[in-house]
Amino acid sequence: MKNVFFLLTLVPHLFGFAQELQTPRCIFDSIIQEAYTSEEFRILLYHEEQEILKNKLLLSENASIPIVIHIVKNPNDMDMNITDEMVYRQLEILNETYNQNNTDVENTPEFFEPLIGNVGFEFCLATVDPLGYSTSGITRNFTDVSVFSTVSNNIKYASEGGVDAWDTDSYLNIWIGKLSSSILGYSHIPSATVPDQEQGVVINYPFFGETNHSFYNMGKTLVHEIGHYFNLRHPWGNGNCDQNNDFVDDTPISESAYAGSPVHPQTSCETIDMFMNFMDYVYDSSMVMFSIGQAERMQTALQYFRSGLLVSNGCGVPSLIVKPAILHASEVDANDASIEL
Repeated sequence: MKNVFFLLTLVPHLFGFAQELQTPRCIFDSIIQEAYTSEEFRILLYHEEQEILKNKLLLSENASIPIVIHIVKNPNDMDMNITDEMVYRQLEILNETYNQNNTDVENTPEFFEPLIGNVGFEFCLATVDPLGYSTSGITRNFTDVSVFSTVSNNIKYASEGGVDAWDTDSYLNIWIGKLSSSILGYSHIPSATVPDQEQGVVINYPFFGETNHSFYNMGKTLVHEIGHYFNLRHPWGNGNCDQNNDFVDDTPISESAYAGSPVHPQTSCETIDMFMNFMDYVYDSSMVMFSIGQAERMQTALQYFRSGLLVSNGCGVPSLIVKPAILHASEVDANDASIEL
């Protein structure tokens, strides 16, 4: 149950956006619902939540998070063109938003300004691969798969046309490809019942970085999905004003997701809603903040579930500089290609 309640002090904006969505931004809710069919998982999750609530593990200094970007492309898909510059800009966006340095944080309503959280994560492209060789942190991979399923996770398996994860204890793996639905991306919470090799984030390529998309064009999709990776839920939780929602004290209880570009204040469940939160479903231009409670929850998740990232050498100095010779792209079988630039 929430410890902090936000009293209804303002009348809802007459023309505020309804809390409706034609298409979900991600599939996190369905992932959780599927996992909840397991009694074992429900019990595990309950005990983990109690431990997290009792023992917050906060960071004394910023934490470095090694990232590897796996770009998986069908050669016939001419629209997919993720450049190195797009990757670098996306990395900047992550570091801005996770350190309260994004310029649009100034758009946070005054009502919520005291609750803006600084996560304190510094994301870096890997400089050392799992074998100790120098790397750019970006892999480019050909595939004969036209679109990847959000159900089978085939983008995460070389045997199914995708790319195998680098050690998921030491790297945050991010896969970029063409997904079979209009979903922007997806991720799993640390305690989700998925194999280790599937831990990471998947982004539908039109929504990676700064793009020409009308609404999801500021790199906020990856910001949102990494939030899930570090154990954040959507602010509305189970919906319908359920008290047992996102396990964060300072995010107001809300009825459901927001879409589009709502105008503050919006209300549900007799509270003013924090729709501008990175974990809601609004357009990129409308999501501008994490809360203090969310920042603390992610710091705890890093140390409780993802502690291997803290001792990873992924952004260190490589012990091996020269890699074995690799084939040029034109010489690689599109069914099993992995070319690092």
